[in-house]
Amino acid sequence: MSVHTPVRPVTTPEDMTELMTAAVTPEAAIADPPLCVPSAAGLLLALLLLSPGKPK
Repeated sequence: MSVHTPVRPVTTPEDMTELMTAAVTPEAAIADPPLCVPSAAGLLLALLLLSPGKPK
């Protein structure tokens, strides 16, 4: 029969400080989400409105 002895990891106070600062610091935003920028929509709409009608 084997006896299981619980083992605790050895950490130094410096390790604990580093771990606590890593847990508290917020994540940095890598990039903002892409935004829809309809740059040509106004021009296309103006060309559509100024275009001549259908010929008869």
